[in-house]
Amino acid sequence: MKRTLYLLILFSLFSIKSYSTEKKIMAVPIIGPAVTDNDTVAISNSFEEQTYLQAMRYLNGINTDVDYSKALVRFAYLAKLGDPRSINSLAGMISQGLGIPQNEAKARELYEQASLLGYGKASYNLAMMYKTGKGGDQDFLKAAEYAQTALQQGYNQALYMLGYLNYKGFGVNQNYNLAVEYFTKGAELKQASSTYFLGLCYLGGYGVEKNITMGKKLVEKAAILGNDHAVDFILERRDEKYEQPLKNDKEGNPYPHYRRISKNDSFRLENF
Repeated sequence: MKRTLYLLILFSLFSIKSYSTEKKIMAVPIIGPAVTDNDTVAISNSFEEQTYLQAMRYLNGINTDVDYSKALVRFAYLAKLGDPRSINSLAGMISQGLGIPQNEAKARELYEQASLLGYGKASYNLAMMYKTGKGGDQDFLKAAEYAQTALQQGYNQALYMLGYLNYKGFGVNQNYNLAVEYFTKGAELKQASSTYFLGLCYLGGYGVEKNITMGKKLVEKAAILGNDHAVDFILERRDEKYEQPLKNDKEGNPYPHYRRISKNDSFRLENF
């Protein structure tokens, strides 16, 4: 049964056509649990929208059991019709091997298709693939280009990646001033990673006049927003450079909003 399902889905993947962005379709706000920006998506009718929402429910276990097979079938169907959200979600499942054999090279191809259809989240994910080298060659220049494309398409999470690439000089000439601009815009949107790096810029005087007070404030704000590196930064220095102890919850745990995810690179794929 599973083998038959894989074959059907793979057949759908290789038969997905490249649709022109000039196709006359209606743009509506994204509806789903992973929305973080004011993205818009193209759909043709309510049946497709309901099918997409069903796929999301099966993928995330919303009011039902998680069922990757049912999610895959629905995403593959919509992807074949040219729905960029579904192409992006399908790429995410293939990239992680959820209900189907992992294939990062194919995931990269699908992200590119969705990017060409104007879907900012897919452009961001494609930038991530090039940054990490997943699914093909590592290319920081292309990572920067697709991150810029994602931003132009309205996906504001790309602000942090662009700031980081300019901060480090990956794929672009190192430019602290430009990095600060991106981080500042991200911090205004309460993006934890942008806020953290903006704090580091103020603490070190990178691209902005050194301001220890402002730097501390921003790092602490990033910790409250949930950035793991910001929390570690504070905990490592609490006895040395922080006059006031960390605020604790009723159980005595610092920063109840903090939830550790990983000690690795704080970039995350926004697959779904």
